[in-house]
Amino acid sequence: MTIAVVTGAAGGIGTAIGRALGQAGHTIAVVDIEPERCERAVAALKAEGLDAFAAPADIADPRSVDTMAAAVLARGEVELVINNAGRASAPDFESSGEADWAEALGINVSGAFYVTRNFLPQMKARRRGVIVNIASLNGHGAYGNPAYSVAKAGLLHLTRLLAVEYGPFGIRAVSVVPASVRTPAWDHRLAKNAALFDEILKYYPLRRIVEPEDVASVVAFAVSDAARAISGSELIVDCGAHAGNSLISDLITEADK
Repeated sequence: MTIAVVTGAAGGIGTAIGRALGQAGHTIAVVDIEPERCERAVAALKAEGLDAFAAPADIADPRSVDTMAAAVLARGEVELVINNAGRASAPDFESSGEADWAEALGINVSGAFYVTRNFLPQMKARRRGVIVNIASLNGHGAYGNPAYSVAKAGLLHLTRLLAVEYGPFGIRAVSVVPASVRTPAWDHRLAKNAALFDEILKYYPLRRIVEPEDVASVVAFAVSDAARAISGSELIVDCGAHAGNSLISDLITEADK
């Protein structure tokens, strides 16, 4: 069987990605730091008739990742690696401590390195495979959480490096770049301001927030043969946020009227 390794697969975006890839016929290796969360995610996928198994690991720990990868490879051939796990902390630079910085880099970019390097030899031997890195619009601009943003910028470049070095072996690498996604990760903010999502809609041209399924559908496209000529690229899923802000342009153009 061919396996799709999905990190952070027990979270909101990861669950949606696992479902989308499972529906496309892939067996899902559910990677998450908590074994119990892995098992619950596997049970949910199996309840939908999809094939999945738990592969718990702390992706910030290279030895933990090595152990996980060996167990996954013992089950079959890995065709897809989806580096989705991520975490943000410390809202601004001044409040960022050493632990915040180390955690952000360890999970968001080093973890992707540790996971990917374990499966590249098999992909290289098979001359086939796709690596998808779930980055963030934070990797392009300053939207808070500086350590997370720096890590996501690094992840974008990791995609380009992989695309260039492993392209000759038939391996593609793609970044999927969401803006804010409506997941439980926002719960602590919503607890303080229940109207937060409604208030930020004005900054998105489509006047809506990205849902996990929006990200998952783009991942499913990125790994499909329909995207066979796409590598080293960024697929942005942000409801138009990167294109500009009409609030600013309206103020400027109003002065010309």
